[in-house]
Amino acid sequence: MHRTSALARLAFVTIIFASFTMTAFSNVADALVDTSAPNLELILSDGRPFVNGTLIDSSSMAIICLAIDDLSGIQSVKYSYDGGAFKNTDSLDDLHRTTISLYGLKEGAHTLVVRATNSANLTSEESVGFSLDLSVVAPSASNAGWVILTGAVAIFGFLLAVFLVLSDKRKRGDTPPTEEIVIDPNRPIL
Repeated sequence: MHRTSALARLAFVTIIFASFTMTAFSNVADALVDTSAPNLELILSDGRPFVNGTLIDSSSMAIICLAIDDLSGIQSVKYSYDGGAFKNTDSLDDLHRTTISLYGLKEGAHTLVVRATNSANLTSEESVGFSLDLSVVAPSASNAGWVILTGAVAIFGFLLAVFLVLSDKRKRGDTPPTEEIVIDPNRPIL
């Protein structure tokens, strides 16, 4: 029987464990290298997609930017109007969103460029041409209640006017007298 010292066995196990650990960690490190730029999605504040040619009215004065990079994370989101300098957006919320305001822009044609950079320094960019027309107000959930209320008031006003005209005519005697209908139980029904 061959005897090995405890120290030799410990050295052997340590070498095997170190070799396995280094191989495992090098494979994990290779798998976690981020080679993809972030994903960008732009949506109007009223929920409509923000795409080239979009007409924006006064009910949608903000763009919601969704920037996602699951591997290395988003480092920054910047935007530019009409070829101007890029500005930083507010930080992303828990759902990877930030808002870009359209207030301050004049009516007419504009271009918005949004740029997202991840922590691996990879960049995505979206460019959208749109028109801003503040004279148009699209129906939305926020003003639908006023439309219904205005319609109800108009109908109520019309019915009140008809009632007042008819009651005034009756007071003046302009309407023919109404006859009372009498049903004779002895008369046969044809």
